[in-house]
Amino acid sequence: MALEIQKLDRIVFDSTSGVFPQELPVKSRPFRARVQQAEVMLQGFHVEFRNGDHHVWREQIDLSVTGINANTVSIRARLGLRDSSGNVDDPYSGWIDAVIVADTAG
Repeated sequence: MALEIQKLDRIVFDSTSGVFPQELPVKSRPFRARVQQAEVMLQGFHVEFRNGDHHVWREQIDLSVTGINANTVSIRARLGLRDSSGNVDDPYSGWIDAVIVADTAG
């Protein structure tokens, strides 16, 4: 058993409206050896409304491992920001920094 930690490239969510939360395509990261187990962890984030000041009602940041295939770990990232107007019509953007911690064979 060996633990390996890999930092992902910054996951950037472009400005959008009408979608809560935004979900990006699955990202994959190779490790040096076969991965037995893995978890993805939040390292930092930034999220903002793009059209002025709003009272934040709900913020969602979600990272999850979607698959392990030999030495490659795949993750999904979601980011959302809403005010309490009842509409998902305010543009927002942001980024997530994350790391994957993997238990590798070797």
